[in-house]
Amino acid sequence: MSDQSSIQEVKRPERATADTVAKLAGVSRVAVSRAFNPHASLKKEKRELILKIAKDVATRRTWRRALW
Repeated sequence: MSDQSSIQEVKRPERATADTVAKLAGVSRVAVSRAFNPHASLKKEKRELILKIAKDVATRRTWRRALW
C-alpha cells in the first residue's frame, strides 16, 4: 500500500457506474441513486458532491477514450 492510505484504490470499469461514484465519494450506492432524483431526500452538500464526482468520472472517461 502507498503512503497515501486515505485514498481509496478503485478499479475503474470501462464506463462510470453508481458503484464507482459511490466509492470515490465515500457514500452508498443508494445515495448516488438519490442524487440523480431531484425529489429524493438527500442533503444539498452531499448531492452536489456526488454529482460533481459523477461528472468528473464521466469527463475523464470521455477524454481517455478520445486520446486512444
